[in-house]
Amino acid sequence: MQNKFFSIFLPILLMSVLAIGVLIGSLFFGNKPILYPNSSQKSIQKIQEVLQYVQQNYADTVNFDKLTTIGLEKMIETLDPHSIYIPKQDVTEANMGLSANFVGIGIEFLILKDTLFVINTLKNSPSEKAGIKAGDKIIEVNQKNIAGKNNQISEKKVFELLRGKEGTEVKLGILRYNSKKNQTKNIITKTIKRVTFPTQSIEISLMWDKNTGFIKISRFNINSYKDFRKELKKLIDLGMKKLILDVRDNPGGYLDNAVNIVDEMLAGKDTIVYTDGKGKRFDNISKAKNKGIFESGKIIVLIDEGSASASEVLAGALQDYDRATLVGRRTYGKGLVQMPIELSDGAELRLTIAKYYTPSGRCIQKPFSKNYRRETAERYSSGELFEEKNIKIDKKQIFKTKKGRKVYGGGGITPDIFVALDTNQLNKLSQWTDEDVLRIFVLNYINENQNKLSKISFEKFIKEFNFDDIFWNQLWKIGKNAKIESTPEQYKKLRPELTKNIKEMIAKSIFSDENFWRLSLLQDEIFNKALEKL
Repeated sequence: MQNKFFSIFLPILLMSVLAIGVLIGSLFFGNKPILYPNSSQKSIQKIQEVLQYVQQNYADTVNFDKLTTIGLEKMIETLDPHSIYIPKQDVTEANMGLSANFVGIGIEFLILKDTLFVINTLKNSPSEKAGIKAGDKIIEVNQKNIAGKNNQISEKKVFELLRGKEGTEVKLGILRYNSKKNQTKNIITKTIKRVTFPTQSIEISLMWDKNTGFIKISRFNINSYKDFRKELKKLIDLGMKKLILDVRDNPGGYLDNAVNIVDEMLAGKDTIVYTDGKGKRFDNISKAKNKGIFESGKIIVLIDEGSASASEVLAGALQDYDRATLVGRRTYGKGLVQMPIELSDGAELRLTIAKYYTPSGRCIQKPFSKNYRRETAERYSSGELFEEKNIKIDKKQIFKTKKGRKVYGGGGITPDIFVALDTNQLNKLSQWTDEDVLRIFVLNYINENQNKLSKISFEKFIKEFNFDDIFWNQLWKIGKNAKIESTPEQYKKLRPELTKNIKEMIAKSIFSDENFWRLSLLQDEIFNKALEKL
């Protein structure tokens, strides 16, 4: 924003010109020329003319690959916020969360202050079998140091280092606190073989009580429907009569998987979602077609401002047929359909071809605006996240559910039961979490107390486990060094909230997924409101 207009506009123009020029060359000199409407042809000729001047007269050396990539990215961005161009080298990473599996060593990790921390190891993974533990710091990979500011470690870099071909090995240097050797830190070397893991989209499935089941879907990947049906059947066999389905912070994914999941809970042959695009080429109607295994039990769907795309399709369909009660906050409002197009060099174009509509006719897509990317943040300043009366809906777009209840269009899916964001907790903990002080301190605490923590039962941890004055004094000193503005009195009042967050972080690292989720859900306002409704 500090650059002058001309210095921004000229490079973008040149990059765009170059990118399109390459395309033009292939079209004009190919065996089968393609005819364009007059307006498009004139634009292409103009671009080609400018490109020739750049090639012939530009004063410096031009990196054509780089210019092409940036030019295409900028061009596609101007179409809409969700059409994107993905360079060849980034396609694999972009599709990673939606693929059926990945090859790795089986750890969950977090990068904090230039250090790679192990959060957890996957069950029966090579890392678990090798003895890697929560709280370990990975400081070397294949005898090369990765810790410290000079190494600029990133999530992408970690994937490059730890993932690879199945059967290959990676050598890790791990920093671990060793209480048996005069309370010193001990560097351990582990050689781990990479194996294939299925990509999980069902984050957890459990019976909360004898009648109520809970399933959390983190995204809709290629296996989501198959995995969901398996978990749903397991819960039904355990006696489930009511289901709480959590799609909060689910960014979407494969639409067909979301549609098939709805089909398991929706009777009849009704429309689940339809799309409307340019002409009729991309118009489509998806309907329920199979006999579902949970067509009559009670359902509550948990949603929030992070629920997008296929998550909104699922929530909107179940709401329109009065099949489920939606609890939480208004969803993101991403209702554009992208078609992935593989380009000749291996790059990928994801082009918007249509819009999603719920069965009642609501368009899920929120309006485009100058601050489109910041719209979710603006819900905070407008008060929408805290009071139901501030929810932004278009009262001119009125639709009705199957039973005649009013629902509104204009962007996103509005819940039936609103639950405000916890402002007290948000304000109290913001400094500690923003600076990563709390996470680093807790991970170091886990590292230093692995033996002690491994011997505690989950029940005892919930009811009896607390932190002594030494613990709180250490955290206070670290907070002061990080310049967190808090008086001793404020810090003391904050301890109950800090305790909840710290115990949840510890539970994530030392207990099973189910026990971690049980502790987390006990403190979850939206989940507890759903239980109250059931």
